[in-house]
Amino acid sequence: MTAPPARDGFAAVSLTFGMIAIACALIPVIGDVLSAVPAVVAVVCGVVGIVRHERRGTQGAWAAVVGAALGALALALIALLAAMGHLPS
Repeated sequence: MTAPPARDGFAAVSLTFGMIAIACALIPVIGDVLSAVPAVVAVVCGVVGIVRHERRGTQGAWAAVVGAALGALALALIALLAAMGHLPS
């Protein structure tokens, strides 16, 4: 009997920070500043989690993918809000 694959901590961190980034991005005025760091952490940890899943067979690939996607969505939202803020009236 073989042991089940290990769980990947990067996947869990990615999902957690992705949710935090989306939640912070929705805060008016200061949300873009607050969500930038968690969004980048979510994307980086998500990519690391996906690579570790491919190489080592660890569990948590979906958490890594969803976390990276949420982080990327938060970054896109930050960019969109920044662009809208610089539009001429």
